[in-house]
Amino acid sequence: MKIILLVTVAISLVALGECVGSMSEVLPVNNYEEQMAYNMKNKVETLLGMKFDTYIPVEYAHQVVSGTMYFIKVDIGKGAFVHLKIYRDIGYSIALSDAIIFESEAVLEYF
Repeated sequence: MKIILLVTVAISLVALGECVGSMSEVLPVNNYEEQMAYNMKNKVETLLGMKFDTYIPVEYAHQVVSGTMYFIKVDIGKGAFVHLKIYRDIGYSIALSDAIIFESEAVLEYF
């Protein structure tokens, strides 16, 4: 029974254009990812040891795992960006996994 359910979920995701385990294409942020990034701002500032006057989520990608991993690119001004890695579990709890600063625009990719 468990195998049939897993196969059904995998087939459903592939039918939606998603491959389990691979990163999606990079897209402009929508309201959900934008709010997720804003909700993580204090944690990002604490993790990186800096405050951001500018903090504008611009694009995202996601990866289906045992939940969903979100990769969100945030403009922090002066040509610099922060890439966020946020994990949402199957119960919809979210947690900041990592954040990396780029002094210039960089392609959003897995990290």
